[in-house]
Amino acid sequence: MRVAVDGVHDDDFARDLHSRDVEQVEAGADVVMLGVEDRDGLAGIARAWSRAATGGALWIVYPRGVRTVTENDVRSAGLAAGVVDVKVVRFSATHTALRFVARKPARR
Repeated sequence: MRVAVDGVHDDDFARDLHSRDVEQVEAGADVVMLGVEDRDGLAGIARAWSRAATGGALWIVYPRGVRTVTENDVRSAGLAAGVVDVKVVRFSATHTALRFVARKPARR
């Protein structure tokens, strides 16, 4: 699996990546991980999405239970960037992640 990571600072996640058959890449990634800590970080969605391969996914990781960036903020920013959310997970004790993919008519 080819993964691009930007702004995700979690030691457990980094260890998991290193323990698996993962190639970290700058472009053409099967999965792009974008970490944001506030609404301003959502401006990086288009750039992050451009790093995904055809059929790839974008995960946006953000803090849980804060007002600096909420699930609605993340979802709205993704939709505005032309991607749609399809899954939400607990990323860690402190962060949540939403997975985005291309809209059906625009699937690459």
